[in-house]
Amino acid sequence: MFELSQIEEEFCRITLKPLQSTFLGKLDQYTPRLLSLYRRKGGAVGKKLDETLDMLNEACTYCTTRDNSIESRREAVIRGLILYLGEKTEELIKDYKVFDDDDVVTVQEALTTQVLNIFVVSKARDGDLQKQAGIAIEGAEVLFGIPDVAHACTYLMGLIYALELRYPNKLKYTFEVFQKIFLELEDVNQKVSSKVHDLKVSLHA
Repeated sequence: MFELSQIEEEFCRITLKPLQSTFLGKLDQYTPRLLSLYRRKGGAVGKKLDETLDMLNEACTYCTTRDNSIESRREAVIRGLILYLGEKTEELIKDYKVFDDDDVVTVQEALTTQVLNIFVVSKARDGDLQKQAGIAIEGAEVLFGIPDVAHACTYLMGLIYALELRYPNKLKYTFEVFQKIFLELEDVNQKVSSKVHDLKVSLHA
């Protein structure tokens, strides 16, 4: 298991950038424009994006604090981004609901098959559904207790840099956006893909 502070420090040492404030700051900055792009998307992808935005609206309806509202919006934007780029949300984010000990065992077994994933565990407690996120790498849980999906994405990027991991091919565009748009880190050995370049242009239009 890793300490969150260790990931922050190592990422900053490698890149000379603060991890969370950079990623979340850019995510929040581009959120209005991203939501606008999602709403204009047509076809099957557009339908899935509408469902994701409906999830955002429903989550925010039940938010009791401003912080929860921000967390829900960030999660919806990230899930929408994956769809918008033509990739599958479930390739990055695995969702589990836990009601009893059998469900806990099921989650632990599922983690052994995950290569590079964020997992979100929703647990019913006192009539409320509480969520926590974690990160699994090569079948092992390396982090848990992260408050939301957006923070989990930042720590996953930190671990990728710290451990020199490769991006999953099925999520190459999503991770390219995380790297080049949200963290503003360029790779001199890797050209910007046309899909991410077009998104970057749209965000600054």
